[in-house]
Amino acid sequence: QDTYSLFVCSKACSIPFIFAATVFVCQMCIFIFLATDQININSDNPLSLPANVETTVRVTQFITIAIAVFTQEDLREALELFSEGYSGARLKPIFPDSTK
Repeated sequence: QDTYSLFVCSKACSIPFIFAATVFVCQMCIFIFLATDQININSDNPLSLPANVETTVRVTQFITIAIAVFTQEDLREALELFSEGYSGARLKPIFPDSTK
């Protein structure tokens, strides 16, 4: 279903695992590039936060971003697979080379 599931359902160093790792690394590189572009260390406001905004607005924005990230379906499914494990009996017919 998603690339995070390939980490769990494939053998280490197999083609699906390497594909998932490549996608993950590309995502992290893009995130780092975007983050470094937004941060200006030589400024009084390095994160370019809007001035004269009430604290409740900033807290609400932070909570909204956290909710948006954690409600991503693929992230939730990956965390569930990592924390609860997966049913080998259900996955073996579909993924015969799964690691468990």
